[in-house]
Amino acid sequence: MRAKFTANIDILDYYIGGLVDRIVMKGYYDIDLDREYDHLMWYIYEKLVVILFKGKEPTREEFEEKMKKIRRRDADKLKVLISYLISKYMKMRNIQSTGKRSQDDF
Repeated sequence: MRAKFTANIDILDYYIGGLVDRIVMKGYYDIDLDREYDHLMWYIYEKLVVILFKGKEPTREEFEEKMKKIRRRDADKLKVLISYLISKYMKMRNIQSTGKRSQDDF
């Protein structure tokens, strides 16, 4: 089972890894990609599974086909979604590190 997750993370990295890098750099997010990249990709992957597959873990083939299709047909929407997920990751990370929630989190 773990191998399927790892394969899907590799697929995610292949299809959106460069996009994630560009969004983090352009958005001035306080993310050390050298240290946090894997955690960020796992977070994005988990959220995409919920959004695209209604929480059901996809096979490698299903996930790759969906990522190809989205990147080809909905590239602009994908940028917005990934940017949103990165900002949610930042909020989650900040809450975990401080233990405090902001008013926006409710």
